[in-house]
This record gives sequence, C-alpha cells and structure tokens, in this order.
Amino acid sequence: MNNYIKGEIIIGEEDINKDIRIINSLEEFYKRTNQPFTEINEITNYCEISINNVKIDFSYFHKFKKPGKYDIIYSFSKLLTNTSHMFNGCDKLISLDFKNFKTEKVTAMCSMFHGCIALKNLNLSKFNTTNVKDMDLMFSGCESLIELDLSSFHTPNLTVSILGMFLNCKSLKKLNLANFNAEKVMDDEDLFFGCSSLKKENLICNDQRVLSSIN
Repeated sequence: MNNYIKGEIIIGEEDINKDIRIINSLEEFYKRTNQPFTEINEITNYCEISINNVKIDFSYFHKFKKPGKYDIIYSFSKLLTNTSHMFNGCDKLISLDFKNFKTEKVTAMCSMFHGCIALKNLNLSKFNTTNVKDMDLMFSGCESLIELDLSSFHTPNLTVSILGMFLNCKSLKKLNLANFNAEKVMDDEDLFFGCSSLKKENLICNDQRVLSSIN
C-alpha cells in the first residue's frame, strides 16, 4: 500500500446493531459511481478499507457485533487530487494517522474533517499542501481536538478560501501554523469562530492576516 491512512473508532453499547458509517463520504461516492472520488477528482481512485485486518466491501454497511475499539485502514491505488468532504460527518472517528498519505497533487481540502466531533488525534505532519487552493471548513466542528500541528502546511497557492477553517473547534488550545500563508486568500471569514479555548499566545503563526482573525 503506497498511499494509505490508519485510523481507529470506538463503538459503544448504544451503537450495537446499528449500521455505523465509518467513512460516510466514500460510502456515498461508491454507491453512486462504483468508483470513490471519481466525481470530484475526474480520475479513478480505487479505495479499499480493512477493519481489524479484514477487508470489507463498500456495497454494504459493516455491522459491528460488540462495543470496543476498531482499527481501520484506507488504502488508495492512485494519488488523489481532491480530498474535499473525505471524512465529512464521520462522528465515530477518534484517531487518524496520515504518515503514509500522499497529497502533492491535491488542490482542494474543503470540509475534509468537517463534523468529526470525536476526533482527538490527527497526524498531518507529512501533508504536502503546496498545490492546495481551498481549505474552506477543513476542520470545522472538530470539537474534541485539543492540539493540532499544521507546521507542515506550506500554502503558496492558497487563494480561494479558509472560511471557517477551524469553526467551532471549541477544545483547541494549541495550533501550529508556522509556515502557513493566507495573504492571497479571498475569504477568511469566521476562521476561528467558536474556538473559545484558543488564545493568541498559543497560536504559532507568522501570517498577520491569520493572527488578526483570532481577535
């Protein structure tokens, strides 16, 4: 697997006998097109999922038989060009590790983690964001994230939007945007709206536009 994501979810008693959509967006794309991400990428990117080392098919909802922690792996056969809405609404995810995930061709990451309310651990240290133009609502609603290191985010081509990028990340206390550049962005409204725990002294950033938004 050259391009893959590791993650984990915790399923509680209240979720037993329910269909849990681990990756809502991928599931929906497969059901409509039989080729995940075809609509947004205009190329074929086949994705496989395994749960606890067992591959599962997209054509049915995986039923969890007992509560507990489940390890998941997403593998992609090709480089993606658009990761928008990739984990949108995945409210059971608690951890994601992208150490082996290649993003050098990605141009949009809109709402990539939108609504991941249980997500506590997110490793994006290897993300290549050189060609990304749009990060609209990328982390909005990630209300369990306490610390986020985005020092790998070099954004020379970020021109479209960072609107609500951290909207309602109410637990976020530390944020590293050391190499972030938003000077060309058209829309930065509500960048930190609802980030009630984030103080300016705990925001590492050299971009004055971003720094002024926290006020």
